[in-house]
Amino acid sequence: MTPSVISFAGCRRDFLIGEDTPRRFLERCLAAIEGHERSIRAFAAIDIAGARRAADHATRRYRARRPQSWLDGCPIGIKDIIDTADLPTEMNSPIYRGHRPVVDAACVRALRESGAVILGKTTTMEFAGGRPPPTRNPYSPVHSPGGSSTGSAAAVGAGFVPVAIGTQTGGSIIRPASYCGAVGWKPTYGAINPGGVHPLAPSLDHVGVLAATVADAWIAGWAMANGAGPQPGWRTIQGIERPPAPAKLRRVARLFFGEWDKTDAPSRERFEQFLDRLREKGVAVVDRRTDRDLAQLERDFADAADDTLHVITYEMRWPFWSYRDEHPAKVSRRFKHLMAPGAGVTHRAYERYLERKASYRRRVLALRRRFDAFVGLSTSGIPPRSRTDMGSRANQTAWTWLGFPALSLPILFAQGLPLGVQLMGYPDEDRLLIAQARSIARLVEVV
Repeated sequence: MTPSVISFAGCRRDFLIGEDTPRRFLERCLAAIEGHERSIRAFAAIDIAGARRAADHATRRYRARRPQSWLDGCPIGIKDIIDTADLPTEMNSPIYRGHRPVVDAACVRALRESGAVILGKTTTMEFAGGRPPPTRNPYSPVHSPGGSSTGSAAAVGAGFVPVAIGTQTGGSIIRPASYCGAVGWKPTYGAINPGGVHPLAPSLDHVGVLAATVADAWIAGWAMANGAGPQPGWRTIQGIERPPAPAKLRRVARLFFGEWDKTDAPSRERFEQFLDRLREKGVAVVDRRTDRDLAQLERDFADAADDTLHVITYEMRWPFWSYRDEHPAKVSRRFKHLMAPGAGVTHRAYERYLERKASYRRRVLALRRRFDAFVGLSTSGIPPRSRTDMGSRANQTAWTWLGFPALSLPILFAQGLPLGVQLMGYPDEDRLLIAQARSIARLVEVV
């Protein structure tokens, strides 16, 4: 297939003047699913009848010119570690086979209240970290779709839905978005209430969005954040519902991350061409070769990769050690291998990792007056030629560890495969980052 994403935000005017309806939009999504889901396998469960009912309700609201939100009528996929009251939540684990939650997760409830059409559950790696799902990359069946928000990225990239909800603890939104040609937005940590989302590592788990465009990502993230609120004790996403106008970048810090030397030559070339394009548009691009602060920051990030893994495995002790001990045959070898390092992390070591994390955050925040944002490749190259290798997390770990917002923009291709550009910002400035991303996306007509 030749994938083609479908944007919802751009249809709002047509819905309001009657030239299109949410029901017709849904039917276009269902036609794409009918044509290609058998080969892509992005969904763990689909509720077509329920989606049609919800789309019909939205259509009537638009006819009355009273939509509930900018997201009203939007078909959405929900990652299958997020609870839904009307669909199973199985987490790609036999432990939860047939599991039916009693209530929706906080973010799903917020989406429904905004008028969104919950079309189905998208596939995930086992508990967002273990056994990969059977999902295939919509651009190439022999290349990885990425993980762990695998089905969410593939469903958007294949044009099945304009929006899907994902989670990220290491690289699970940014990486599959890059591989599948979708926008991926990991908001500031805590901005979206994680209630009803199965935890992996609670101090790093983020709820986020995969979408056809930056505008689609914004209206979905805004609906969840403002409908469900933040994680208790944190701030939610600031700003109004309408997608922000593009905000020009003046000066950015280019990050190489830990695997630049391993990145394939075509991917490196395409990214350098992108940076040249920024410079042509008047954006100053600074990197570690000429800036001591950025050189030190990159050294910090090299250490942060190990710190992040140790914190994840430490925080996984509950409930995963109970799963391993009480259902040993139902936990994959891959997931047991992921859990193993946690046994060697002491409580004092865990505290030291968190202390270092705080110092890294301060170091990045000290650069706020010098750089509008940070930019790098979303992944260390094109998708691996594998259905089971979900890809390296080297390029996504730093901003997840910091808890700062990041976006993957589907604006590059290398060897015929998608390659995301990662734009990274400062905490609680998600709306500004979205506006900056729209400015960059306009350079290549992805709005």
